[in-house]
Amino acid sequence: MGKKRIKTQASTEDLLACIPYLHGHVVDEQFRAACQYEYARESNILRRAAELFRGDPSALAGEIFLKIDCEFPAVGNWLISTEWRFVWQCPSFPAQGWNQLSDAERADLLLSLPPTTNRLRPLQLGEVMSLTPYLDQLKEMAEKARAELKESVATRTPRQKVYPILELKNTPFVQALLPLDFRKTRKRLLQEIDLWLQLPENKDRFDKHQPKTEAGTEKEAKDRLKDLAAWRLYRELGYGEALEFARRNRLCGSDGVPRKFHDWRQDQTKRVLPNAAPLYSEESGFLKAKARALKYRAILIPWEFGELAENANRFVQEMVERFKKALNQTQKISKSSA
Repeated sequence: MGKKRIKTQASTEDLLACIPYLHGHVVDEQFRAACQYEYARESNILRRAAELFRGDPSALAGEIFLKIDCEFPAVGNWLISTEWRFVWQCPSFPAQGWNQLSDAERADLLLSLPPTTNRLRPLQLGEVMSLTPYLDQLKEMAEKARAELKESVATRTPRQKVYPILELKNTPFVQALLPLDFRKTRKRLLQEIDLWLQLPENKDRFDKHQPKTEAGTEKEAKDRLKDLAAWRLYRELGYGEALEFARRNRLCGSDGVPRKFHDWRQDQTKRVLPNAAPLYSEESGFLKAKARALKYRAILIPWEFGELAENANRFVQEMVERFKKALNQTQKISKSSA
Protein backbone atom coordinates (compact mmCIF):
# COMPACT_ATOMS: atom_id res chain seq x y z
CA MET A 1 0.00 0.00 0.00
CA GLY A 2 1.38 3.43 -0.98
CA LYS A 3 1.91 6.24 1.46
CA LYS A 4 -1.02 8.59 1.94
CA ARG A 5 -0.38 11.94 0.30
CA ILE A 6 -0.23 14.86 2.74
CA LYS A 7 -1.81 18.06 1.44
CA THR A 8 -0.10 21.37 2.13
CA GLN A 9 -3.38 23.36 2.16
CA ALA A 10 -2.18 25.65 -0.60
CA SER A 11 -4.74 28.18 -1.80
CA THR A 12 -6.04 28.34 -5.34
CA GLU A 13 -3.94 31.49 -5.77
CA ASP A 14 -0.82 29.54 -4.74
CA LEU A 15 -1.59 26.82 -7.26
CA LEU A 16 -2.32 29.30 -10.05
CA ALA A 17 1.07 30.93 -9.36
CA CYS A 18 2.67 27.65 -10.49
CA ILE A 19 1.19 27.83 -13.99
CA PRO A 20 3.53 30.48 -15.48
CA TYR A 21 6.56 28.42 -14.39
CA LEU A 22 5.16 25.39 -16.23
CA HIS A 23 5.27 27.54 -19.37
CA GLY A 24 8.72 28.96 -18.63
CA HIS A 25 7.42 32.45 -17.85
CA VAL A 26 9.04 34.72 -15.27
CA VAL A 27 8.59 38.48 -14.91
CA ASP A 28 11.44 40.32 -16.69
CA GLU A 29 12.96 36.91 -17.52
CA GLN A 30 14.87 36.89 -14.23
CA PHE A 31 14.91 33.09 -14.19
CA ARG A 32 17.94 32.59 -11.94
CA ALA A 33 16.71 34.99 -9.24
CA ALA A 34 13.16 33.62 -9.43
CA CYS A 35 14.44 30.06 -9.15
CA GLN A 36 16.48 30.75 -6.02
CA TYR A 37 13.64 32.73 -4.46
CA GLU A 38 11.04 30.03 -5.14
CA TYR A 39 13.22 27.25 -3.73
CA ALA A 40 13.83 29.43 -0.68
CA ARG A 41 10.06 29.30 -0.07
CA GLU A 42 10.51 25.55 0.52
CA SER A 43 12.86 26.21 3.45
CA ASN A 44 11.41 26.01 6.95
CA ILE A 45 14.47 27.80 8.30
CA LEU A 46 14.13 30.80 5.97
CA ARG A 47 10.38 30.91 6.62
CA ARG A 48 11.05 30.97 10.36
CA ALA A 49 13.63 33.74 9.93
CA ALA A 50 11.07 35.78 8.00
CA GLU A 51 8.51 35.21 10.75
CA LEU A 52 10.92 36.40 13.44
CA PHE A 53 11.88 39.42 11.36
CA ARG A 54 8.25 40.43 10.80
CA GLY A 55 7.74 40.19 14.56
CA ASP A 56 10.67 42.57 15.14
CA PRO A 57 11.64 44.49 11.96
CA SER A 58 14.28 46.45 13.88
CA ALA A 59 16.17 43.27 14.83
CA LEU A 60 19.66 42.90 13.43
CA ALA A 61 20.50 39.94 11.22
CA GLY A 62 22.79 38.60 13.94
CA GLU A 63 19.94 38.62 16.47
CA ILE A 64 17.70 36.66 14.10
CA PHE A 65 20.55 34.23 13.47
CA LEU A 66 21.01 33.56 17.20
CA LYS A 67 17.30 32.75 17.61
CA ILE A 68 17.33 30.48 14.56
CA ASP A 69 20.50 28.76 15.76
CA CYS A 70 18.70 27.75 18.95
CA GLU A 71 15.86 26.15 16.97
CA PHE A 72 17.92 24.78 14.08
CA PRO A 73 21.47 24.01 15.28
CA ALA A 74 24.37 23.83 12.85
CA VAL A 75 22.85 26.21 10.29
CA GLY A 76 26.13 28.12 10.21
CA ASN A 77 26.44 31.60 8.75
CA TRP A 78 24.48 30.78 5.60
CA LEU A 79 21.35 32.38 7.02
CA ILE A 80 22.86 35.85 7.27
CA SER A 81 24.82 35.76 4.02
CA THR A 82 23.71 38.52 1.66
CA GLU A 83 21.85 36.31 -0.82
CA TRP A 84 19.63 34.71 1.83
CA ARG A 85 19.26 37.72 4.13
CA PHE A 86 17.63 39.75 1.36
CA VAL A 87 15.17 36.90 0.83
CA TRP A 88 13.89 36.47 4.39
CA GLN A 89 13.81 40.22 4.88
CA CYS A 90 11.58 40.66 1.81
CA PRO A 91 8.16 41.86 3.10
CA SER A 92 6.19 39.42 0.91
CA PHE A 93 8.35 36.35 1.61
CA PRO A 94 7.27 33.57 1.78
CA ALA A 95 3.58 34.28 1.10
CA GLN A 96 4.05 35.60 -2.44
CA GLY A 97 5.83 33.99 -5.36
CA TRP A 98 8.36 35.82 -7.53
CA ASN A 99 5.82 36.86 -10.15
CA GLN A 100 3.51 38.25 -7.45
CA LEU A 101 6.13 40.49 -5.82
CA SER A 102 6.09 44.25 -6.38
CA ASP A 103 8.63 45.77 -8.77
CA ALA A 104 10.36 47.37 -5.78
CA GLU A 105 10.65 44.03 -3.95
CA ARG A 106 12.11 42.30 -7.00
CA ALA A 107 14.56 45.17 -7.50
CA ASP A 108 15.76 44.81 -3.90
CA LEU A 109 16.16 41.05 -4.26
CA LEU A 110 18.21 41.50 -7.42
CA LEU A 111 20.81 43.28 -5.30
CA SER A 112 21.76 39.86 -3.93
CA LEU A 113 20.16 37.16 -6.08
CA PRO A 114 21.78 36.22 -9.41
CA PRO A 115 20.40 38.39 -12.25
CA THR A 116 19.86 37.20 -15.79
CA THR A 117 23.05 37.17 -17.84
CA ASN A 118 21.10 38.07 -20.98
CA ARG A 119 20.46 41.65 -19.96
CA LEU A 120 23.05 44.24 -18.99
CA ARG A 121 22.47 46.52 -16.05
CA PRO A 122 24.65 48.84 -13.95
CA LEU A 123 26.90 47.16 -11.39
CA GLN A 124 24.81 46.92 -8.22
CA LEU A 125 26.29 48.33 -5.02
CA GLY A 126 25.13 47.05 -1.66
CA GLU A 127 23.67 49.50 0.84
CA VAL A 128 26.10 50.50 3.58
CA MET A 129 23.90 49.06 6.32
CA SER A 130 24.05 45.63 4.66
CA LEU A 131 27.84 45.86 4.33
CA THR A 132 28.53 46.20 8.05
CA PRO A 133 29.95 42.64 8.41
CA TYR A 134 32.37 43.28 5.55
CA LEU A 135 33.42 46.66 6.93
CA ASP A 136 34.11 44.99 10.26
CA GLN A 137 36.27 42.41 8.48
CA LEU A 138 38.20 45.19 6.74
CA LYS A 139 38.82 46.84 10.12
CA GLU A 140 40.19 43.57 11.46
CA MET A 141 42.40 43.21 8.39
CA ALA A 142 43.68 46.77 8.88
CA GLU A 143 44.52 46.16 12.56
CA LYS A 144 46.37 42.97 11.68
CA ALA A 145 48.26 44.75 8.88
CA ARG A 146 49.32 47.53 11.27
CA ALA A 147 50.62 44.96 13.76
CA GLU A 148 52.57 43.22 10.99
CA LEU A 149 53.98 46.59 9.87
CA LYS A 150 55.34 47.27 13.35
CA GLU A 151 56.92 43.82 13.45
CA SER A 152 58.47 44.21 10.00
CA VAL A 153 59.95 47.61 10.98
CA ALA A 154 61.38 46.15 14.17
CA THR A 155 62.85 43.13 12.41
CA ARG A 156 63.69 45.01 9.20
CA THR A 157 61.90 42.41 7.09
CA PRO A 158 59.58 43.05 4.14
CA ARG A 159 55.87 42.90 4.78
CA GLN A 160 53.02 41.64 2.63
CA LYS A 161 50.66 44.35 1.43
CA VAL A 162 46.97 43.87 2.24
CA TYR A 163 44.27 45.32 -0.03
CA PRO A 164 40.52 45.85 0.60
CA ILE A 165 39.36 42.68 -1.15
CA LEU A 166 37.02 40.21 0.54
CA GLU A 167 36.07 36.88 -0.98
CA LEU A 168 32.59 35.91 0.24
CA LYS A 169 32.80 32.32 1.44
CA ASN A 170 30.86 29.70 -0.56
CA THR A 171 29.92 32.26 -3.24
CA PRO A 172 31.51 33.55 -6.46
CA PHE A 173 31.29 37.12 -5.13
CA VAL A 174 34.15 39.40 -4.10
CA GLN A 175 33.75 42.73 -2.32
CA ALA A 176 36.47 45.17 -3.37
CA LEU A 177 36.99 48.88 -2.74
CA LEU A 178 38.07 50.28 -6.09
CA PRO A 179 39.39 53.87 -6.26
CA LEU A 180 37.73 55.68 -9.19
CA ASP A 181 39.37 58.94 -10.27
CA PHE A 182 36.65 60.82 -12.16
CA ARG A 183 39.16 63.28 -13.57
CA LYS A 184 39.98 60.47 -15.99
CA THR A 185 37.81 59.63 -18.98
CA ARG A 186 35.30 56.80 -18.87
CA LYS A 187 37.38 54.92 -21.44
CA ARG A 188 40.51 55.25 -19.28
CA LEU A 189 38.74 54.01 -16.15
CA LEU A 190 37.34 51.01 -18.02
CA GLN A 191 40.82 50.16 -19.31
CA GLU A 192 42.30 50.31 -15.80
CA ILE A 193 39.51 48.13 -14.36
CA ASP A 194 40.00 45.64 -17.18
CA LEU A 195 43.74 45.48 -16.44
CA TRP A 196 42.94 44.88 -12.77
CA LEU A 197 40.61 42.02 -13.74
CA GLN A 198 43.46 40.51 -15.76
CA LEU A 199 45.75 40.24 -12.71
CA PRO A 200 46.72 36.61 -11.92
CA GLU A 201 44.62 36.44 -8.75
CA ASN A 202 41.51 37.57 -10.64
CA LYS A 203 42.20 35.19 -13.51
CA ASP A 204 42.25 32.41 -10.92
CA ARG A 205 38.87 33.56 -9.64
CA PHE A 206 37.41 33.52 -13.16
CA ASP A 207 38.73 30.00 -13.70
CA LYS A 208 37.41 28.82 -10.34
CA HIS A 209 33.85 30.09 -10.84
CA GLN A 210 33.43 29.67 -14.59
CA PRO A 211 30.34 27.44 -15.13
CA LYS A 212 31.43 24.16 -16.69
CA THR A 213 27.87 23.03 -17.55
CA GLU A 214 24.39 24.52 -17.72
CA ALA A 215 24.31 24.69 -13.92
CA GLY A 216 23.55 28.23 -12.81
CA THR A 217 22.32 29.32 -16.25
CA GLU A 218 18.92 30.64 -17.31
CA LYS A 219 18.20 27.29 -18.99
CA GLU A 220 18.74 25.31 -15.81
CA ALA A 221 16.79 27.83 -13.72
CA LYS A 222 13.84 27.64 -16.10
CA ASP A 223 13.92 23.82 -15.97
CA ARG A 224 14.14 23.70 -12.18
CA LEU A 225 11.28 26.20 -11.81
CA LYS A 226 9.07 23.96 -13.94
CA ASP A 227 10.08 20.95 -11.81
CA LEU A 228 9.23 22.79 -8.60
CA ALA A 229 5.89 24.05 -9.92
CA ALA A 230 4.91 20.58 -11.12
CA TRP A 231 5.91 19.06 -7.77
CA ARG A 232 3.86 21.65 -5.89
CA LEU A 233 0.76 20.82 -7.94
CA TYR A 234 1.34 17.09 -7.53
CA ARG A 235 2.04 17.45 -3.81
CA GLU A 236 -1.26 19.28 -3.30
CA LEU A 237 -3.59 17.71 -5.84
CA GLY A 238 -2.24 14.30 -6.79
CA TYR A 239 -1.69 13.06 -10.34
CA GLY A 240 -5.13 13.32 -11.94
CA GLU A 241 -6.18 16.64 -10.40
CA ALA A 242 -2.76 18.22 -11.01
CA LEU A 243 -2.86 17.24 -14.68
CA GLU A 244 -6.39 18.62 -15.07
CA PHE A 245 -5.54 21.82 -13.18
CA ALA A 246 -2.58 22.46 -15.50
CA ARG A 247 -4.74 21.78 -18.56
CA ARG A 248 -7.61 23.98 -17.41
CA ASN A 249 -5.37 26.92 -16.48
CA ARG A 250 -2.67 26.75 -19.17
CA LEU A 251 -1.62 30.15 -20.48
CA CYS A 252 -2.77 31.53 -23.81
CA GLY A 253 -1.13 33.98 -26.18
CA SER A 254 -2.53 37.42 -27.03
CA ASP A 255 -4.46 35.73 -29.84
CA GLY A 256 -6.18 33.41 -27.37
CA VAL A 257 -4.33 30.33 -28.62
CA PRO A 258 -3.12 28.02 -25.80
CA ARG A 259 0.63 27.93 -25.27
CA LYS A 260 2.74 24.79 -25.04
CA PHE A 261 4.38 23.91 -21.76
CA HIS A 262 8.09 24.61 -21.32
CA ASP A 263 10.43 21.88 -22.54
CA TRP A 264 7.62 20.02 -24.26
CA ARG A 265 8.89 16.64 -25.41
CA GLN A 266 8.12 15.53 -28.96
CA ASP A 267 7.83 11.90 -27.95
CA GLN A 268 5.43 12.73 -25.13
CA THR A 269 2.49 12.25 -27.45
CA LYS A 270 2.25 11.83 -31.22
CA ARG A 271 -1.40 12.58 -31.77
CA VAL A 272 -1.79 16.17 -30.55
CA LEU A 273 -0.13 19.52 -31.25
CA PRO A 274 2.47 20.84 -28.76
CA ASN A 275 0.10 23.54 -27.46
CA ALA A 276 -2.56 20.91 -26.76
CA ALA A 277 -0.31 18.26 -25.22
CA PRO A 278 -0.74 17.60 -21.47
CA LEU A 279 1.90 18.61 -18.96
CA TYR A 280 2.94 14.96 -18.60
CA SER A 281 1.61 11.83 -20.27
CA GLU A 282 2.21 9.65 -17.20
CA GLU A 283 2.46 10.05 -13.43
CA SER A 284 6.16 9.29 -13.69
CA GLY A 285 6.59 12.76 -15.21
CA PHE A 286 5.58 14.35 -11.90
CA LEU A 287 7.72 11.92 -9.92
CA LYS A 288 10.79 12.68 -12.03
CA ALA A 289 10.15 16.42 -11.65
CA LYS A 290 9.94 15.96 -7.88
CA ALA A 291 13.22 14.03 -7.82
CA ARG A 292 15.00 16.73 -9.82
CA ALA A 293 13.55 19.47 -7.60
CA LEU A 294 14.66 17.68 -4.42
CA LYS A 295 18.16 17.16 -5.80
CA TYR A 296 18.48 20.81 -6.80
CA ARG A 297 17.08 21.99 -3.44
CA ALA A 298 19.72 19.96 -1.61
CA ILE A 299 22.46 21.64 -3.66
CA LEU A 300 21.04 25.14 -3.32
CA ILE A 301 20.26 24.91 0.42
CA PRO A 302 22.75 22.35 1.74
CA TRP A 303 22.48 23.54 5.34
CA GLU A 304 18.87 22.32 5.51
CA PHE A 305 18.37 19.72 2.79
CA GLY A 306 21.81 18.65 1.59
CA GLU A 307 25.09 17.20 2.73
CA LEU A 308 25.73 19.81 5.42
CA ALA A 309 22.37 19.06 7.02
CA GLU A 310 23.03 15.32 6.85
CA ASN A 311 26.44 15.75 8.50
CA ALA A 312 24.93 17.94 11.23
CA ASN A 313 22.16 15.42 11.93
CA ARG A 314 24.67 12.59 11.97
CA PHE A 315 26.83 14.52 14.47
CA VAL A 316 23.84 15.19 16.74
CA GLN A 317 22.81 11.52 16.57
CA GLU A 318 26.35 10.42 17.46
CA MET A 319 26.34 12.78 20.44
CA VAL A 320 23.00 11.35 21.59
CA GLU A 321 24.32 7.79 21.29
CA ARG A 322 27.48 8.69 23.22
CA PHE A 323 25.40 10.31 25.94
CA LYS A 324 23.18 7.22 26.21
CA LYS A 325 26.22 4.94 26.39
CA ALA A 326 27.83 7.12 29.08
CA LEU A 327 24.56 7.22 31.03
CA ASN A 328 24.21 3.43 30.88
CA GLN A 329 27.82 3.02 31.99
CA THR A 330 27.24 5.38 34.94
CA GLN A 331 24.12 3.45 36.00
CA LYS A 332 26.00 0.13 35.86
CA ILE A 333 28.80 1.52 38.03
CA SER A 334 26.23 2.93 40.48
CA LYS A 335 24.47 -0.44 40.78
CA SER A 336 27.70 -2.39 41.23
CA SER A 337 28.93 -0.03 43.94
CA ALA A 338 25.60 -0.30 45.73
